[in-house]
Amino acid sequence: MTVKEYLEKNKIEEFVLTDRVRIPIPNDIIKYLDLSSMNVKNTETKKGMLYIYTDYVADSC
Repeated sequence: MTVKEYLEKNKIEEFVLTDRVRIPIPNDIIKYLDLSSMNVKNTETKKGMLYIYTDYVADSC
């Protein structure tokens, strides 16, 4: 399931997206990403916040 499908299905407002190595992706970068091309690997709730672990790999410079 893609991140876009997951968010539409579950109607989630607050969440943290992480990359392949579970590093949170900053919100200013998320707005430029194509969420329909990122797959959800796992989800977890920590301290009341939903963490969505994805298969995203950041481009290197």
